[in-house]
Amino acid sequence: MDMATLGPLATKAAVNCSTVIGRKLLTRYQRNKIATEAAGILVAGNTERFIEHLNPEQLRRFREFAESAQFDHLVRQAMISSLASTTDETRSVLREQLRHGLRHHGEFDEADLLQATDVLHELVDAAVHAVRLTAAPGTLDSGRAVAMAARVAAAGVLNSELLNRLKTLDEINQFAKAVRSATKAGHAKLRMAAHDLNRQVDYAQLYVTPVLRPAAASPLWDSSTSETFTLADGMNNAVRFVILGDPGAGKSTLAAKLAHDLAADKIGGLEGQVPILLVVRAHTQSLRTDHHTLLHYLEAACRRPGNVNPPPDALEYLLLNGRATVIIDGIDELGDGSYRQSFARLVDGFAHRYPLARVIVTSRAVGYPDAPLDSDLFPTADIAPFNETQVNQYAHRWFRLDTTLDADQRRELTEAFMRESEVARDLRVNPLVLSLLCGLYSTVHYIPRNKPEIYEKCAELLFETWDRSRGIEVTHRYGAHIRPAVQRLAWRLFTDPQGRQALPRGDLIAFLAEYMKTKRFEDPDEAAQAAADFLDFCAGRAWVLTDMGSDALQPHYGFVHRTFLEFFAASQLVKHQPDPEVVWNQLEPHLLDSTWDVVGQLAVQILDRHCDDGADRILRLALARVDEVASTSLSHLSFGARCMENVAPDNITLRDVVTRVVARSCAAPAAGRRRMQLEVPPEEDIPLSGLLAVTAPDNTNRIARAIADAVERCARVMPLTSSAGLLYEMLLNQPIALTDGTGELIKELVAHDLSQRVVPETARMWHRLIQRPTADDLAERGLRILYELTYVAGAAILPVLTKILAGTVAPPVGQTAPALGRWVETLEAYYPQIIVHRHWLPRAALPRNVWEQALPRFDEAALLEMSKHSRASLVLLLLPIMRVARNRPHVDQLEQFTTATEGGYHEAAIDIVNSWALPAEAHDFLVEWVRRPGLAGASPPGSVVR
Repeated sequence: MDMATLGPLATKAAVNCSTVIGRKLLTRYQRNKIATEAAGILVAGNTERFIEHLNPEQLRRFREFAESAQFDHLVRQAMISSLASTTDETRSVLREQLRHGLRHHGEFDEADLLQATDVLHELVDAAVHAVRLTAAPGTLDSGRAVAMAARVAAAGVLNSELLNRLKTLDEINQFAKAVRSATKAGHAKLRMAAHDLNRQVDYAQLYVTPVLRPAAASPLWDSSTSETFTLADGMNNAVRFVILGDPGAGKSTLAAKLAHDLAADKIGGLEGQVPILLVVRAHTQSLRTDHHTLLHYLEAACRRPGNVNPPPDALEYLLLNGRATVIIDGIDELGDGSYRQSFARLVDGFAHRYPLARVIVTSRAVGYPDAPLDSDLFPTADIAPFNETQVNQYAHRWFRLDTTLDADQRRELTEAFMRESEVARDLRVNPLVLSLLCGLYSTVHYIPRNKPEIYEKCAELLFETWDRSRGIEVTHRYGAHIRPAVQRLAWRLFTDPQGRQALPRGDLIAFLAEYMKTKRFEDPDEAAQAAADFLDFCAGRAWVLTDMGSDALQPHYGFVHRTFLEFFAASQLVKHQPDPEVVWNQLEPHLLDSTWDVVGQLAVQILDRHCDDGADRILRLALARVDEVASTSLSHLSFGARCMENVAPDNITLRDVVTRVVARSCAAPAAGRRRMQLEVPPEEDIPLSGLLAVTAPDNTNRIARAIADAVERCARVMPLTSSAGLLYEMLLNQPIALTDGTGELIKELVAHDLSQRVVPETARMWHRLIQRPTADDLAERGLRILYELTYVAGAAILPVLTKILAGTVAPPVGQTAPALGRWVETLEAYYPQIIVHRHWLPRAALPRNVWEQALPRFDEAALLEMSKHSRASLVLLLLPIMRVARNRPHVDQLEQFTTATEGGYHEAAIDIVNSWALPAEAHDFLVEWVRRPGLAGASPPGSVVR
């Protein structure tokens, strides 16, 4: 092994350590530079002479260890320790882990082992030093590293003791091999929804790869992560994260396929990983009542279904040495919030004990905020709904599986399905519903027009049509009671006092026997036998009930997917007493409970189908409570707004809902909507965001007109300190927003309507403040108004400075000269106020993810063409976001200035300041700032609307 090989080994380990501090650190140029630096450091030591001393087998073993996940894991430890100020004790622990790891991996006598450990330590130091030397200042997130350092140090001590205690790794390696083999075989195929129980297909035949989206304001997903990414990309960017999705979004399928792909070495950079898939619903009973560690459940997951018994210390070793990836599927399926919170703390504790172990978690998006994992440990990503391309791809693959049709027939069926399922365009983006729709269409060649009817037809398909289509006769003595019993069973499970998602077989048989005795059988024994038969019948139907694990005495059964549990529970809720007041009394206490959201919406739809004006009466009851109980009005208005997606109330009721929702948003103080950081939008806008997201054709035009009328009225009568004018301005002009993924259709309709009206004075004022404030505005409200994001209607409107940058030193293609000229004139007018408040500027703590896209390049020529006062204004305004200039694809004067200033190269930075030829006050301030980075003066002026 020559030094040209050792350099890249150090580089590989160093690059892999980037995941522990939350971003991809290095460009290709930097990686090449690291290889050169690392090789130089190694040549300077004793490495080369030792390498020449080893025999071929020792060389092979040495290289295998240096390329292993265990070594990468140790380099990550070293990187974190380095960023958090390494101590002699942590270096000693690292060395012990290297020595024992190499002892288990190679064939070295004691002298060679000590020298080999020295070389590995040099290799680690070379990797860490080269990264720190090469990465641009600020790129290495030392804050995250310091927070992790104590946990990493404790894990290092634990691992050192474990490695010292282990005599051999043979049994552990055999266990790892067996788990990988069992996982690869057990998850090799995709089980089809809406198909017979035994139908499974290869992933390649049907699976469409989902796309993930970074969750807003996540501490992890920064500039290194694109707007969307694959799971494999995410795993190479972070060691832990949570994947959120709607019911049927494919979370469990994604988890199973991830386990398979890791076991099959199909994810680059993660070869050799041992996936441990823990399906929470298989352990719900124990997780609620017992007090085991998470490691206990991971061991149980190896035993069942993998049939692999973990030897002592095996999982501990794999987790502490970077060889295991833990996949926890469905943490929401524990039901009651207290159980979910308890389990979340259990997972957080696991992450603390094994701080560098890979952990991927899936959960329903709805309800996750009620019992979240620690966001510093587990950032979140969302599964994006299928786009049209993915829907088309899935449909083609689904119908291609029908071997009874020739190629032309399959193509025609697919094209017909895509056309006719347009009525369910918003539903077919969900993989589970799309699969059910495909199954439904292949059977009856018809697509229902609303959610309850879709679920109803799918239920018919699952219970009756599918069996008959395959020549299976349903001959049960209680055939007429199948659906009613399932509905009652769903309601029993949904309202379980303990929040369980599955019940013991004995409890279910007792519940069903009582129903059978009431409806069909007088003899208790006969009713009990019928109940047992019925349970077996339902559990044998694909996608209805399933065995979800067992305790020491009996199996537990639950609905295989919560979507069907919720539909049947909603059906039972309405069927029990189809009266709007009774249904509302059942729903109202649970409006703040996210687990009831789908059931509530379905219940309103079902009631509206079976009761005249059912939805209108429910909505009027909700609005009446808004007047009575102000403290709960937000939840009631949100409920009413969400209903608009699923029902079409009369004009009076719809307008009443919209008017109250708009008034609630407008009444919020405008000052509370202005923030320096990227945050979650204000809760006052939740109902309005729900309205703007409506896509139901029966409601969009009516809602848009009602919003326009309501916001105009509020903008004309409410004070300047309210949000009315701001909301009017946002809806009229739709400025570029950072976090706005819904409501485009209704916003366009509202904007068109408002454009025909006379703009109120309050809206004109806000247009000026968020688009181009005057120098007087800066004098009154301070420089903050140039940097603040404005939150309204679920959107974060970009700060004014981003517009200034786009119109001056980083203009978009096609920007006209007059527009540039106007901004230059504005900057000149700003100069007196900027000089007055200049000591505030470096104090602004501005989020990197807001500003990186605003400054893609810095045009020095455009800067020098400005007047000196305009130029000074712009340079001073850039101070709070200077760090964004670093580590871009190209190097410009702004990046040189920032790097020189923070690197202590004062004269080089001052030379750049001199080249800008600024007015004396600005020049002197910048020179002082270069010499004393972080210069701060008076507190920032307020930015509230007065």
